[in-house]
Amino acid sequence: MGAYTWYQEQQEREAQGLLVKAYSAMWGDAPSVQRNPDEAKKVLRGDCSQVRRTVAAEEALIRLGNCRFDGNKSDEAVGTYGII
Repeated sequence: MGAYTWYQEQQEREAQGLLVKAYSAMWGDAPSVQRNPDEAKKVLRGDCSQVRRTVAAEEALIRLGNCRFDGNKSDEAVGTYGII
């Protein structure tokens, strides 16, 4: 049981790190930094596929769906939301 809990905590930390990276790409770390939504989508997709079954991966799917919806890709957004 202890090893499984440790593994889940490691997965959650990794997923949270990827989520922070995606936020940074989407909104920029500073006012002078250029936003990069495509990079954010790439990181969010990676987050979802690498560390499934974590709270951060679920959050990444929601954010990815929102990015797709904002990009006028409603069908892809609905499909992403359906995964959750």
